[in-house]
Amino acid sequence: MLGEYLKLWTILATLVVIWLLTSMWKWIKVGRYLPPGPWGLPVVGYLPWINSLAFLTFEELRKKYGSIFSVNLGPTTAVVLADWKAIKATLVDKSMIFSGRPYHHTFETATKRCTVSFNDGKVWHDQRRLTIKCLRKVGVGRTKMEEIVSHSIDNIIDHLKTKNNQMVSLEDVLFKNVMSILWKMVANKTFADGDKECDEFEKMVTQIMISIRSNNPINFMPWLRFIPPNGFGHWDFVALNNKIYEFLNKQINIHLSNWKEGLEDDFIDHYIAAIKEHEKQTLGEEKHLNTKRLTGTLWDLFVAGTDTTVTTALWGFLYICLWPEVQKKAQKELDEVIGRERLPCLSDFQSGKLPYVDAMIMEVHRFASIVPLSLVHCPLDTVEIFGYKIPKRTPCIQSIYNVHFDPELWVEPKTFNPERFINDKNEAKSPPYLMPFSIGPRICIGESLATQELRLLFGSLLHKFNFSIPNKQNISIVPQVSLVVKPKPYKLLVQLR
Repeated sequence: MLGEYLKLWTILATLVVIWLLTSMWKWIKVGRYLPPGPWGLPVVGYLPWINSLAFLTFEELRKKYGSIFSVNLGPTTAVVLADWKAIKATLVDKSMIFSGRPYHHTFETATKRCTVSFNDGKVWHDQRRLTIKCLRKVGVGRTKMEEIVSHSIDNIIDHLKTKNNQMVSLEDVLFKNVMSILWKMVANKTFADGDKECDEFEKMVTQIMISIRSNNPINFMPWLRFIPPNGFGHWDFVALNNKIYEFLNKQINIHLSNWKEGLEDDFIDHYIAAIKEHEKQTLGEEKHLNTKRLTGTLWDLFVAGTDTTVTTALWGFLYICLWPEVQKKAQKELDEVIGRERLPCLSDFQSGKLPYVDAMIMEVHRFASIVPLSLVHCPLDTVEIFGYKIPKRTPCIQSIYNVHFDPELWVEPKTFNPERFINDKNEAKSPPYLMPFSIGPRICIGESLATQELRLLFGSLLHKFNFSIPNKQNISIVPQVSLVVKPKPYKLLVQLR
């Protein structure tokens, strides 16, 4: 018996010595050049101390270690950029060096390294450029897209009219209609109310966004996926993601069988045309524009695009119920500028006629900060920042939340106040450190479409309805954990104006 205990202690002591020697070697080689940060435990690093809302933990660490610090996430050392100066120094001043994406197990599994968001180098550059080109061809930022968005908003208005003077959850109707906008743009396809495909896709996207959250322990300790019974939910996640890809591939195959040159009328058609042209130009060469990349791009548009727009809207309507004076000011501006005979259109915003409504949307972006930790970047080469040396491919986490609530940048940052964005000329102006879509060359490709949708959505619904929550004391603004931070389910009272 004594011999067995001695063997066990010998094994444990050996493992501890190995860990200490490995840690010392890493520190001598890399760690001493990195920013300071907290020590962690063997294997798990600092993960046990990270809140489920990781950005709150990073806010506390910033107070202790400053605007740039290191943190061990399992065996991976990451650098956290926790204020505007640090983020600007990397994503703006050294934007191309920091345009890389580090290995991130859940993202790799979800995207199959075929999306715009999770690639880097030439493949990312060419795929991003083509995606933006195809979005422009289908009318993003133009009148054609406005017509598609307005049609879906009319559907939302018609639905809410049937719920007049009732308590309503907006999530389902917003999700279906935002998705309908995307499907019309991408595949010239519409979803009718109660469409089973749309309902199923909604469930899949919602679950994927929960599974893919950035603080999922599998991201830093991928071996956890082999632990029974289900690898911390990993294999359910894989099966679910495969269903999403099957659904998207089905739409692509339909388009491939019907595609005719010169008759392209949606995003998939235009992308297929580009693939065929790319094949002609790269005979005998590796082709990095193909249908797999198209599937990945659709994953980006639907999984990221739908949930982020809907989540921003849900936070916005919650805030205007909790701060009703903001709602009244926005409605007053709409009535004075638009009148009561028509709904607002994009030209009303683009001409600067609705500065308060625009400022309200900016404040929703800031206050909600739905992506509090921007998608992780990494330097494509070893680089020096503020006297620290960051090795090639080191994960760099941008804490957008810390910037959006930095008292050095914002007066009373914990107060919801759209007027902070209105200047002396009564113009709504967004400072560079408001960055809900990130910043630099990797800024979200859906920014233009999301801005169109949110302007028309908030403008139209506030023009038609009053929104309120009778029992505000039961409402929490503490978010749910997902890749984006979502409000907990709530209902509001809808009343026709």
